[in-house]
Amino acid sequence: TLNSFAGIGLGNEAVDKLVDRVKRNRRHRKRWEQCKILFIDEISMLSASLLDKLDTIARKIRQSDEPFGGIQMILCGDFHQLPP
Repeated sequence: TLNSFAGIGLGNEAVDKLVDRVKRNRRHRKRWEQCKILFIDEISMLSASLLDKLDTIARKIRQSDEPFGGIQMILCGDFHQLPP
């Protein structure tokens, strides 16, 4: 799942705590550092606040001010299935 890839568990904590969690875990930190393209399916299931947290995590882990730390994002889903 996206939460597992990101290393954030449920992602309910404040973004600074999530960033610290990812930084402390070598495997998750390496995933963020080496990721070039992140494909998220069923994007309508993702809350705006969680997407913002992921953006902040990527920027801080990758030390980049670019959106999502420069990771190319591919977002898809059926927007008629659920309201975004």
